[in-house]
Amino acid sequence: MKNSFFKIFLLQTLLLFTIDISGFSVARKLQYLPIDSLSEQHNLSNIILDLKDKKISLNIENDTLLFFQKYDCDSLNSVLNSQYPILFASKDAKTTIHLTVDKLLSIHNDKDSICVSATYQEFDAIKGWNTGKVKKTNNLFISKDDLLGVLLPTPAIIPTPMDISFPRHHNYYDVKKKYLIGGYSLNFEKNQKTNHILELGISKVIDSGGKEIVGYTYYLSNDFIFNSEKFSIGPKIGGNIYFLGIVLGCNIVYYTDFHDNTLHWVPFGGFGLGAGKLFFSGNVPFYNKNYQYANKFSVGLTFPIYNISRKEIR
Repeated sequence: MKNSFFKIFLLQTLLLFTIDISGFSVARKLQYLPIDSLSEQHNLSNIILDLKDKKISLNIENDTLLFFQKYDCDSLNSVLNSQYPILFASKDAKTTIHLTVDKLLSIHNDKDSICVSATYQEFDAIKGWNTGKVKKTNNLFISKDDLLGVLLPTPAIIPTPMDISFPRHHNYYDVKKKYLIGGYSLNFEKNQKTNHILELGISKVIDSGGKEIVGYTYYLSNDFIFNSEKFSIGPKIGGNIYFLGIVLGCNIVYYTDFHDNTLHWVPFGGFGLGAGKLFFSGNVPFYNKNYQYANKFSVGLTFPIYNISRKEIR
């Protein structure tokens, strides 16, 4: 019993480490889309700037000001109530301008620059509060050379009477990635020999791209079953959904030792994000229940080895 608990603890530790190094940490990562990938279909989408040097020169009210990027917006509740970064610039000795970027309006000069709308307000740095009215500009031009990328968290939604009466959640752009995946699991059953299984395959992950950690993945892979008597393989097709770290899914696996074979339905549950998961599964045979190299229960770990998708999102 102690040995089983140790194995489960080790697998969970490896899962958390793998998730962190693969960019799937519990703290939500921002998905950035480079400016070269923008198109007219992204017009009117809310964006977050990703500045190269965390600073940028912008023209506000006919003054060119140097804005710096920060995430502390304690004094800007009247401007924007969100986690978006704030740009701030010194207008004079005591007054600063606090600015938040709103929507992408257009793309110019063959994607060399973008035009965005923004909201801004003056802030009295000495007294510590906002002064004047909240203002908006719809002609803020930003050069491609000043950006690493832009975040596209939500498409613009034009409100309708139905939306006003029954508010709905914002839609998000799906983030799609393909991974080379690997895995290891222990396949066991009472009074039967424990199998050690290695997995190798390809997985496609479709993530919501929003604040919620939710998405689904499907994959093609192969199990390689090792024990002291005979070598078997298990070509597999499967998929799962994940929500806030909880994973539910199933596989169809064809096990064979090249002399005997069986087909199994393998439902599983566990914990994970994206292509990574720690799972607990049960094997339900469609035929040949006595196939000796596939036991009834498994505990295992699947993890992304390499991102093989196009480098459109980082």
